[in-house]
Amino acid sequence: MHPNPANTRETPALLIVDMQQGIQRVSTPRNNPGAEACIAQLLEYWRSADLPLVHIRHISRQADSVFAPGQSGALFQPALAPQATEQVFEKNVTDAFIHSGLECCNGLSPRHTSIPRTAVTEQRERRDETNCG
Repeated sequence: MHPNPANTRETPALLIVDMQQGIQRVSTPRNNPGAEACIAQLLEYWRSADLPLVHIRHISRQADSVFAPGQSGALFQPALAPQATEQVFEKNVTDAFIHSGLECCNGLSPRHTSIPRTAVTEQRERRDETNCG
């Protein structure tokens, strides 16, 4: 059974963050080598249910970064690339919720997220002070 497919304020949204080609070029072992396969399954499910999808990608300000504009690493991974009807936001900091335009996304609210408060959330809040300052 799919979640409520009617796009209302209570409709869940899936946010896909930083699933770019450059993420596959890390020099150290990843702790989540199956992440892309899991995200692809979620993406397929969400699309089949006609639920809102939001893609966020990192565009670096550093010219030598794999995520710099014009670099192939800044491109979405083909299997996870957004479709024409899906929203795309770009960010220049490590936090997808600061200075990405996401905060202005019509109808998207914290109720859409299902990630519990964790040490990661607390770390993000500490970084927010730096990113917003």
